[in-house]
Amino acid sequence: MNPTKRDDLTIVPAHDGYLVTVPDSQLVTWLNRTAYIVLQLSTGTNSVHGIAAAVRELFDLFHNPRAEVENALRELQSSGLISDLASETTSEQSLLILVWAPGESISVSTLKNITSITQTLDSHDITHHMAIDNHADHALSRNRALSAMLMRNTFSHVLLMDATQQASEAVAGVSLGRILSSEHDFVSIPVKSSDPNWAKVSAGSLLTPQQLSGFSFTYNVMFDELKGPRVRSSGFIEASHTSTAAVVISRTGLEKLVSTSHVTRYRGLVGDGRIEYLEHYWGFFDTLVSSQRLVTGDVAFCERWRAAGGHIMADTTGAFGLSLSGAREAIKQNKK
Repeated sequence: MNPTKRDDLTIVPAHDGYLVTVPDSQLVTWLNRTAYIVLQLSTGTNSVHGIAAAVRELFDLFHNPRAEVENALRELQSSGLISDLASETTSEQSLLILVWAPGESISVSTLKNITSITQTLDSHDITHHMAIDNHADHALSRNRALSAMLMRNTFSHVLLMDATQQASEAVAGVSLGRILSSEHDFVSIPVKSSDPNWAKVSAGSLLTPQQLSGFSFTYNVMFDELKGPRVRSSGFIEASHTSTAAVVISRTGLEKLVSTSHVTRYRGLVGDGRIEYLEHYWGFFDTLVSSQRLVTGDVAFCERWRAAGGHIMADTTGAFGLSLSGAREAIKQNKK
């Protein structure tokens, strides 16, 4: 059933919004402009997806506002203003996209890739919301992002992504729907770093520059230090460490991690000469002492994740998978 507005409401314009009353009730509900529009669109013929699309077009929004529309519908239902709000508002797959853009600098090509990503999510009816953090400190930004994910019980997964052309191209080149549907709590979408001078490297090897360029270490994914059998899954391969330039992490996995002693929980955060008081804050990317050495940032997070019993899976359906295949073929040719 589609959300349906009661037909006996009294609606009066008020300062910066509207006052809505229900017959035989002493309660008065104040609605802002967005909530009022959502209420008016709840005619019984519009689906949640249709209402979100209308709101997006009306306000000329860059992102799909479905998450905000769903929250508004739940508030309207709790106030007794609409009925027939079906389970459509509870999406099994939903994604919070958190982009790290230090200095607020995002190239046109990156914006085009991000637009392509959100349009693909829209076409698959996957609820999503995007936020951009311009803090210069990578570890601090990532800590805040994952802490915010845990404090908002709205999304099933979070996508951490750097605001670079390489990261956005990598994400645009894989199926986020397939990743969200998988049973993996931590999936890396390997991002290719700048290629070295393969002609110079090949001088000290038995492989050609073309063969060398297929090796996977250019993607900042490592496969050493794994104990026991490697987890195998169609389209994924288990890794020991990865860059978080583009990773998808589930809420379930994060909740498991913070329930252990591997992540420190804070009540306040000091930064930029001021204190941000957060209800909950975790040091996911804080410096860590591991195997008698100090590790920081992405490596520290991966160490914590694995110490808590989690697995890190690398997606092999994009350019990274082609690179792996090229490396294997190069090795076979070299052995002949």
